[in-house]
Amino acid sequence: MSNQQLLQITIFLMLSACSAITHDVSNKDQSSMEIRLIPVHILRQGEGGVEGLDNAHAAVITPDETQLLIASGDDDSVAVFDLDESFKPTLRQVIRSGDLSLDNLSSEMDVLAGASNLVLSGDGQYAYIVSFYGSALLVLKRGEDHIWSFHQLLYDGLSSERIFKDERPIGDLDTLGLLGAWDVAITTEPRQLLVTGYKSNSLSVFDLGDGGKAQLRQMFTSYDKLLGGEEYGLSGAVGVTVSPDGTQVFASAFEDNSISIFKREVSGNLVWKQTISQRKQGLDALVNPQSLLVSKDNAWLYVACSGTGSLMVFKRENTGEYQHVQTLTQTVDLGADSSAGSSSELGSSLALAGAGNLALTSDGNHLFVTAEEDGALNYFIRESKGHLVFKHSLQTSDSSEEQDKLSELTGVSSVLVTPSDDFVILTLGEGNALIIYRIVKVGVY
Repeated sequence: MSNQQLLQITIFLMLSACSAITHDVSNKDQSSMEIRLIPVHILRQGEGGVEGLDNAHAAVITPDETQLLIASGDDDSVAVFDLDESFKPTLRQVIRSGDLSLDNLSSEMDVLAGASNLVLSGDGQYAYIVSFYGSALLVLKRGEDHIWSFHQLLYDGLSSERIFKDERPIGDLDTLGLLGAWDVAITTEPRQLLVTGYKSNSLSVFDLGDGGKAQLRQMFTSYDKLLGGEEYGLSGAVGVTVSPDGTQVFASAFEDNSISIFKREVSGNLVWKQTISQRKQGLDALVNPQSLLVSKDNAWLYVACSGTGSLMVFKRENTGEYQHVQTLTQTVDLGADSSAGSSSELGSSLALAGAGNLALTSDGNHLFVTAEEDGALNYFIRESKGHLVFKHSLQTSDSSEEQDKLSELTGVSSVLVTPSDDFVILTLGEGNALIIYRIVKVGVY
């Protein structure tokens, strides 16, 4: 047989194999697919005229996927980037307190100081930004030209020195629960904002009117008493999320080492249902919980705990309460269900020190967790029963010389999956950068 004939046969076999694989993947359950991340774009503070990424803390993308907004904790700003078809970001606008031109705003007040998080309205026309040191809720409106402008400001008018350095009690001066505002979530029907205040030790509920403006409805604080005479677990409140069906609200308390769960009534009022406490439930890993996330079927709660470098899993029982079923840490799986996995199955590259932020793909099968101290992005597959299986960790130490610039994950602060599930967007707080990865799904055989 000639070399040319041998080559033709080899090519035929390769094409046949590829065809079989393609057919198999197309008929394969999407939950059995794994994800690979391909770095495609990076922006760094001060490079190429880029601003608004100094301690980049959080990101949101407009529903039409044409713009990306970044909250910067040290630049004290909101940066707006246009996205082209390849998702390449181009800086369009940087909004700072000085740009707001508010007559009643003192020159000493920076309402975007320590900008910590942001969300968009469902139609993408309004952006809601909370700030830690500014202790404020700022609302921006998107114009037809895609330029964002001031729409509303809610804050108590207290300086950061009064809030964070003055030993005098603040008491009734805190009227909104926005002191040390850290996280914000948005709901529909009725349209509301949920905001946690680290210094207020609170969870606040704001109604949203037809014009996108917010008005306080409820405020829960750690000083409020439950029927049993106990305090709400909201001391150092940081994380907040809403279940996909809109019926439950979850808040994490960094100082209380607890998670408070509220039922959301049709009227929009919240009613306390359960507090999961490290001390009372004996959950050693529940230290400094931060980001929370609920599965698409509303049955599973995932919590990132920075104090122990852990990812905790809770299951909703028939009673409506959540019970702990699994904990993943740096070196071992502490799952209540032994079938959830073991340390050897998890692999040695799991990196969860400083676990802080969570994101799910739209199909609910793939979970990402950031680890700020490790400089890592961890990737898990959700099993049909809701348990997590660790698959891969993208870490700074994994980078080659050629990929250093695209793989440096110093102080990774947030992770965002685009609505189309085509891209993963990371903000790097310590790294003062934004990295965009393309998602590639591959079959498992």
